[in-house]
Amino acid sequence: MIQLVPLQLGKEKISIPVCIIKGKNPGKRILITGGLDGDEYASIDACYKLIEELSPEKINGAVTIIPIVNIPGFESLRSFNPEDNKYPKNIYPGKKNGTSSEQLVYFLDQNYISRSDVWIDLHGGALTENLEPFAYFYETKNKILNETIEKIISSIPLDRLVYRKAGAWDKTDRLGKKGVVYTLIESGSSSNRESKWADIHVSTVKNILGTLKVLSLTNEKYEKRIYKKTSFYLSKKSGLWYPNFPKEGNVKKGEILGELRSLHQIRLGMIKAGEDGEVLWHIEGLSVKKGDFLCEIAHEKIS
Repeated sequence: MIQLVPLQLGKEKISIPVCIIKGKNPGKRILITGGLDGDEYASIDACYKLIEELSPEKINGAVTIIPIVNIPGFESLRSFNPEDNKYPKNIYPGKKNGTSSEQLVYFLDQNYISRSDVWIDLHGGALTENLEPFAYFYETKNKILNETIEKIISSIPLDRLVYRKAGAWDKTDRLGKKGVVYTLIESGSSSNRESKWADIHVSTVKNILGTLKVLSLTNEKYEKRIYKKTSFYLSKKSGLWYPNFPKEGNVKKGEILGELRSLHQIRLGMIKAGEDGEVLWHIEGLSVKKGDFLCEIAHEKIS
């Protein structure tokens, strides 16, 4: 059953949908979140599907599902929280008396994240973001947690993964110290509501739950490309963006990824790949501002 949990964020009062499914047998505590970026609908649809399909009779341990975390962003059709213009996904552990996003993440951490063994954070292409499914994993300084991560990686049914070293992100380093495994899974493109994107999330989550013995499933091992580094490309000026990404996703160093033009169509600059790699996602929107993210390229393949 879904409960609406009230939360006061500054002057605004919101309600967050939460479903807690407790199995009859002991097991790991899993947190599944969607909608940390408010306009990434595949993550939200997937969470609601999981709520329908999971039940106490089917699981060991406990699974908490929060379909929409960033309610202010969701209601305003934005990835970020318009109350403070921050991205909750980039904040951890938040602040009790901080800005709207800091209070939101603090509430999430105190009540759900810190009480979990594994946090599966679902995402998907935002309104102008084109991507094919992949996942991020983050090494910790805890050997036991890393063994769990590597088990998940070996059987996860996605062919593109990024496995970053410890120290790559302060958020995941902090989670590791608390004993929480974190993975961020991407499926969806340009806020598309096609069921296939949510279905990929659902099958991936169930696969992870099977690996963790939360569900009684036998998982196969899948061939995949694993990268240890990624590079972000930002817009150097405000203007119009004309992407030129290859359909297959692989790029060579020096390859043109797109160009920036002024409103009267004067070329402002070209964006070129700085290394050989694979495009994880890219922006398709026409309007960009100086400093906006344009794409992310994975490189330095592990396997």
